[in-house]
Amino acid sequence: MRDDESQYWSKTSVLPYGDDQNLEMAIDRLVEHGRAREAIICFEQMRYKKKKLNSQQAIRVLLALLQSPQGFHDLDFHAIIEVIKELQNDLDTNPDDLFHIEWAFLPLLDGFHGASPLLLEKRLAEDPVFFCEVIRTAFRSKKDDRPVEEPTEQQKLNGANAYRLIHNWKTPPGSQKDGIYNGDALTAWIENVNEICRESGHLEVAHTMIGQVLFNTPPDTDGFWMNRTAANVLNAKDAEKMRDGFQTAMIASRGVYTCTGGEEERRLSEEYHMRAEEVDAQKFHRLAETFRDISAFYKREAEREASRDKCS
Repeated sequence: MRDDESQYWSKTSVLPYGDDQNLEMAIDRLVEHGRAREAIICFEQMRYKKKKLNSQQAIRVLLALLQSPQGFHDLDFHAIIEVIKELQNDLDTNPDDLFHIEWAFLPLLDGFHGASPLLLEKRLAEDPVFFCEVIRTAFRSKKDDRPVEEPTEQQKLNGANAYRLIHNWKTPPGSQKDGIYNGDALTAWIENVNEICRESGHLEVAHTMIGQVLFNTPPDTDGFWMNRTAANVLNAKDAEKMRDGFQTAMIASRGVYTCTGGEEERRLSEEYHMRAEEVDAQKFHRLAETFRDISAFYKREAEREASRDKCS
């Protein structure tokens, strides 16, 4: 490449708004000259013009961003997220590449920005070995009594990503593309997880995380509010930690709320009491106790809210 051309791509302003721009070529040149941050802007214009992104080129740009000496400082997060969403919807995207991209940019894929780590969540739900690997990365083994060593920066990053992924996970094992829930797949998945995590010393925390994601299980085909196989899993004698996780997710699902002097909490307490009776009638007795605990929690919250002088 001639020196004058190199100087041009190293310094030129990136304003990709003309009608005759060769954006694909510009993206490649910008990346070659260490300007992946500017290259991502070109993708925005391609989306505006409804041009299909080249998945391999998009992967190259995103990987180049990760190598930027400035890190994530002053990045156009919206543009990055939109490119990742395009990759997620593109059948030509290499799954291994997308896996790497979702993991690297996981802090941006939190749902609040309009995007989630779809492939990572799907792999958690379908691959018990990967789920157990994430659990081991995020949590210390109960069998490990060695002194805690200072982790490397990469270990810190991987641990934070694993923790974030597992806590935000919304795709329960047994989920299928057609929307029909596969209870047999859930059972087989849990059997594998139990074997692996029992050996590694992570069974309790794994069960807690499973309980949280099972909150997202769809209704059963017979109209029961939850898939019956999932309800059976939560009702099992040895599933106390799963029920704890399920309870945590159920209470957290309330989200943001306003002060009503305890009125809203009393309504929730009654709703969960009725749910407990329904679940009990279906012979899921241990799971019914979980709903009674939630009902009692909101009853206490109602009393606390009612005792406050005023809402603030």
